[in-house]
Amino acid sequence: LFAILDDFRAAGVARAQAFSMNRALAGDLRRHGFRAGRSPMQFCVRSRTASGTVFQDLGRWHVVFGDSDMDR
Repeated sequence: LFAILDDFRAAGVARAQAFSMNRALAGDLRRHGFRAGRSPMQFCVRSRTASGTVFQDLGRWHVVFGDSDMDR
């Protein structure tokens, strides 16, 4: 993350935007100057496991733009 942001600075990038449900990545983003905010991304999720625990800790999920229709 630091190397990417360093490359952005060197290239004169004025704004970088990221979305993260993953708690660890979100913490790293905040430490590097990103602000928390509401995400426009919405998901419909279907669990294929019998376990009811899959939705209990969303902070461990890793979801990217390719998992949604936001890139279309």
